[in-house]
Amino acid sequence: MKKIFLFVILSVGIFISSFYCVSFADEISDIGNDNWFLTAPDKYPIQIRPGIKALEHRERYYADVFIPLLGTKDAFFFLNPKLTLTYDNEITAKEQNAGIGYRTLIFDDTAILGGNVFYDTRKTENDVRHHQLGAGLELLTKYIDLRTNCYFPISGKKHIKDDITYGFTSSALTRYTTPTYEDPLEGIDYEVGLLVPFLSDILETRCFIGGYHYFSNHAKDINGIRGRVEVSPVPACTFNLEIADDNISKMDVYVGGYISIPFTLGKGKDPYGKWVKSLGFAKGPRPIKERMTDMVIRDLDIIAPETELTQTSSKEHDLVYVDDSNTTGTEDGSLASPYNTIKEGITNVTGDKWIYIQPGTYSETAAETIIVSDGITLWGAGYDGGFTGITAGAAPVIDGGASSVPILTLNGNNTIMGCTIQNTNAAHGITVAASITGGITIRNNTIKDLVGDSDAISMGNDSFENNISNITITDNTISNFGASGININPQNAVDFTNITISGNTITGVAGSNGIALASYGGGAISSVNISGNTITNNGDTGGILLLTGTVGSSTLSDVTLTNNIITDNNIGITIGEIGGDGTLSDIKLGNATTGVGGYNSIYNSTTADIINGLDPHPGLVGLMAENNYFGGGAGTISNFGAGVTTDADPYLTSDPN
Repeated sequence: MKKIFLFVILSVGIFISSFYCVSFADEISDIGNDNWFLTAPDKYPIQIRPGIKALEHRERYYADVFIPLLGTKDAFFFLNPKLTLTYDNEITAKEQNAGIGYRTLIFDDTAILGGNVFYDTRKTENDVRHHQLGAGLELLTKYIDLRTNCYFPISGKKHIKDDITYGFTSSALTRYTTPTYEDPLEGIDYEVGLLVPFLSDILETRCFIGGYHYFSNHAKDINGIRGRVEVSPVPACTFNLEIADDNISKMDVYVGGYISIPFTLGKGKDPYGKWVKSLGFAKGPRPIKERMTDMVIRDLDIIAPETELTQTSSKEHDLVYVDDSNTTGTEDGSLASPYNTIKEGITNVTGDKWIYIQPGTYSETAAETIIVSDGITLWGAGYDGGFTGITAGAAPVIDGGASSVPILTLNGNNTIMGCTIQNTNAAHGITVAASITGGITIRNNTIKDLVGDSDAISMGNDSFENNISNITITDNTISNFGASGININPQNAVDFTNITISGNTITGVAGSNGIALASYGGGAISSVNISGNTITNNGDTGGILLLTGTVGSSTLSDVTLTNNIITDNNIGITIGEIGGDGTLSDIKLGNATTGVGGYNSIYNSTTADIINGLDPHPGLVGLMAENNYFGGGAGTISNFGAGVTTDADPYLTSDPN
């Protein structure tokens, strides 16, 4: 239906325009007896031609208007505007053409000699526009047609995309960029046509054979052959079958055709009087004079193939390499001679402070935390870093040696990715320094085997000095920890804001919490997005714990939970205020009206799916927990405290995750 609608719109537009031409022509007088302007003799009517040229699932719709402009009984100048739309499930390209030409009868009215000049502009599938000029010559006779066209770009190549890959070089991650352009080509086409004998006594049929050549400065020239058959059962209808093959693309077969609507101008003339006559069957080929208004045949498209230019390289990041298998005694941090300990890499880091850690086991000095200085990125081989061309392999193992101190301590503006961090005793896997000043990113790591009272990732204590903003913890696998998988717990008057916790898989033990946000010491936790996590098997106060209170005006606000899987925990989600001093606000577990939060899967909880207020800590008055899935029913929800309520209706009856 879209295609039919497009065709109708083009045709209606042409008809409306033609009536304006009638009004204008009525004001024009003939210039002498044999000369005319706009009021051509009836034998040279304006031709309005909507048509189609189709290739498999791709079609080109066009509207061609041929307007005799100025001439005599044997020759005239003409205008030839044209619009082409390429349709491939949607309109993907648009071309407009405007031409002027001249045709004259020669050899005692037995042949037509013509020439034309066109301006073409095309907006392509890649949303760039090209411009070109064209010039053509044609000789039309009863039995033989000859024509050729030349095309000259007047706009240069247009950038459409960059193909970017990355690779490791001696002391850097290097970016390789291959730009791709559309490059309009100079070209020529030509064809010779023959009237098919005998058959044309019934249906005017012509067969054409020719070629085309387009010349590129950056890629292969295009050289091809083209053949087509043109059948006109009546003057008003022409059908085409075309086959083209060249050295660049596979053989293409096009089918299509167009309708010719003759249209005359001048006082007292019936504008569409010749239309009915053109529908009548006429035996044999048309007289040569009737071909004076034939369509100008030339390529519908500006030819502008995609061309890749020379690849360039540039430094993406400085890299210091670490590889524990380097036992040569030569270490300078290069790809050929890496340091063999992470601490050496941190000590000698240069440039923008990226350290790449090759697979291996890194058991640093026993009972000593690895201090990751401000601004350093630790990139382990277990993650590709998001860089096309880099392949993730085995993750380097940073082993705490069952010590009672954190494995890694971050100082701000750090990224840790692609590592396995494991093995402490009553200590944390990753923690942050009290003097931290910048954000951190922890992503695509495995953090495990942290026994005792230990967090996989821990932030906050009573000695913190500065506010922290921009914390991202995403796509990590966290398991076998003693306390919390992720624990954000400021215990004094500092603020933790702009926190994203997403895509993590957190599998706990009997006494653990999956994610704990607890503001206790007069500070604030705010602007938190918890989404797409899978949190299971936590046996303490839940998959997700949200608490505030104890000292001063501690606050926990603007927390949104969306599309998390929280299953097989003692409690799914726990919310509460401690000591009556804290404030919980804007906790968004799901609001059906605003569409904020929700679509969490919370089920198979031992005690309750949601506890809003944990005795003696009251919960949040008017907690919204709509649009969540509780295993098919309404869920188990417990409220504690004066006026504390939870609205979980409507709930989902099928699992959204």
